[in-house]
Amino acid sequence: MASRWKLLVVAAWLSACPVWAGDGNGKVKVFILAGQSNMEGLGHTRTLAHLGDDPQYGGLLKKIRNDDGSWVTRDDVFVSFRGGKTTGPLSVGFGANQEFVGPELMFGVVTGDVFQDPVLLIKTAWGGKDLHFDFRPPGAGRLPYPIDPEALAQRGGEQIVGDCYRKMVAETRDCLDNMGKYFPQLNGKAYEIVGFVWFQGWNEMFASKGIPFEQIMVDYPILYATMIQDLEKEFGLKRLPSVVGELGIDGEKAQGKILDLRKAQAAIADQPELKGKVRFVRTAQYWDPKLDELQAKERAIQKQQRDKLKDQVAAAIKDRLEGKTPKEQTDAQNKALDEAVRATLEYKAWQAEWDAIFSHWPCHYYGNGRNYCLIGYALGEAMKELCPP
Repeated sequence: MASRWKLLVVAAWLSACPVWAGDGNGKVKVFILAGQSNMEGLGHTRTLAHLGDDPQYGGLLKKIRNDDGSWVTRDDVFVSFRGGKTTGPLSVGFGANQEFVGPELMFGVVTGDVFQDPVLLIKTAWGGKDLHFDFRPPGAGRLPYPIDPEALAQRGGEQIVGDCYRKMVAETRDCLDNMGKYFPQLNGKAYEIVGFVWFQGWNEMFASKGIPFEQIMVDYPILYATMIQDLEKEFGLKRLPSVVGELGIDGEKAQGKILDLRKAQAAIADQPELKGKVRFVRTAQYWDPKLDELQAKERAIQKQQRDKLKDQVAAAIKDRLEGKTPKEQTDAQNKALDEAVRATLEYKAWQAEWDAIFSHWPCHYYGNGRNYCLIGYALGEAMKELCPP
């Protein structure tokens, strides 16, 4: 009797899971990828070659770059971004603009390799957004915080609360309703929403509108669970598996609010409503160690060249300093010295090395394509674990 009961439980679990490789049912497998600017993706394509240098994951570069240096284009994975304004088969160029990539690239590679049926990624992401305000799900109700009325008015008033959640739903529905229009290869095919990917968090650290940071951290995992429940209701799903990518900025050296946020993100996996259908994915370990090496190298070059050029620059601009205040003189000298250092062969060589790997702000993983690829890979692998073949 016990064995029969176990078989029934397993059968029920399997029926709730999406169909994976080897058991294709002909339906397009749909993933919703949501978040803020790091889900948009700011890894410049010129930095992707650096992925091949990774001692553990370097082989992944062959998944996205052909032997002749051109980029791989998948014929079994498709992407819709910006409400259908950017669509096509998976390749580079589905990041914040056509020069960038985000987590979607390697996530699409992983899921495309697993599924027998076509895969469709619907990206719904906007920079500078938060969960407690912008993505606030309807099930969470009105804002319970003592909001600063002036700050709320500057954001557009209370009616703007949850606007990104509504846009996410609207863009997803539009893509599904017009799948054949956006992707002629998928015309006439049925679909099923397989999973949800969340990569967000930076803006939760800025307690805007007078909301206490500590309260945001308490509410974060609760709001996420509510969002998943609301999406299940919205799309008539019995089960929506989801993966949550950790904010990995600053890697293992992170301090302060970043660590608090990571704890709040990790707590999502403890929410009883999400038991068995969520994975929290650590990403701090993918922070590029080359960053510290190159930053230290730049500091050394700066010191060496400034010491070398200081007297030469001072003599060259001496006449231009007459009549200026002491502060103006100091500022002019520093500016001239900075320009002289950047013109040296040593600094130019460093700059070329830096530009090959990094391309953007620190909050965007310095625009490191390797970072975005490894995060996307980890998110894809975690999604596989939720419903293994």
